[in-house]
Amino acid sequence: MSDKTKTYQAGDVKISIKRPECISCSSCVFMAPKTFELDGESISVVKEEGPYDDAKTIEEAAASCPTTAIVVEK
Repeated sequence: MSDKTKTYQAGDVKISIKRPECISCSSCVFMAPKTFELDGESISVVKEEGPYDDAKTIEEAAASCPTTAIVVEK
């Protein structure tokens, strides 16, 4: 992943967000509101503190991203 990719740890999962590919649609925020939010540039980020959504919910939120900007690893 490039240097424009931010990687976060949220509970049991590692989440990578490819910032240039995020189009601010907010589907991740809608589907996993305990985990994702939009930053000041309207780009998806993982919240600094949990509790986070469960792994399945995070994976489903990532799958909802229309540009596949979010990658989840267990």
